[in-house]
Amino acid sequence: MHKVLQKALLLTTLSAFATSSFALQEKTIVNNDTANAFVSIKGLTRIAVQNDRILNVRGPDGAYELKEDNNQGAIFIHPSQDYQKKPFTLFIATETNQNYVLRVTPRDRNADTILLKPLDAQNPQAQHWETASPYTQAITHLMADMVNHNTPDGYVINKIVKPQEHYLGDIAIIKLTEIYEGAYLQGQIYNVTNRTGLKITLTEREFYQAGDRAIALTNLVVPPYGQTQLYKVVSHG
Repeated sequence: MHKVLQKALLLTTLSAFATSSFALQEKTIVNNDTANAFVSIKGLTRIAVQNDRILNVRGPDGAYELKEDNNQGAIFIHPSQDYQKKPFTLFIATETNQNYVLRVTPRDRNADTILLKPLDAQNPQAQHWETASPYTQAITHLMADMVNHNTPDGYVINKIVKPQEHYLGDIAIIKLTEIYEGAYLQGQIYNVTNRTGLKITLTEREFYQAGDRAIALTNLVVPPYGQTQLYKVVSHG
């Protein structure tokens, strides 16, 4: 078995330890519904819709700066100076004729991603293999596919073109680079860079967050300014 998979299944028995600064804001939503989320006043917040592409966004005039990610069908927003202390509402239309209302509240926090997850957009192929296999086997299956760069049946792989930088204290930079979207499970691949001139030793426990089902690092020991990859499987159904 691949060395990463041998240590992959650090499941929910892990204690709730580690920063949430690089977490996704996942918001389950239906057509014409409203979701609430936070946007950063420190950087660009990415907004995307699972298995869909954002076609148009409307909001208060002068409330935000908007940049489009045409490759991913997503957007980046940053509140204007006048709206950094008050919430505002975005009206989002997608290519599949879905419409969502996103009420955002600015916060002094690191930028991350808001992922809208339509309840009616679940993929039946992904549902089949995720539910046909024992739970632990499904997680191992997804982890193996991420490590081996395979696409599981019914999954959509989203590559983050301009990943946001987040920090593990003063020792590492974390960037989310790929998302594997299924029906009930989601895989996440991060690049972890040693930002120091010294060798560091990491543990999977340092990256645990609520909702994580499996975590694995390619290498626990990272040389000065070197990199390793972090793999996560999370549950979102």
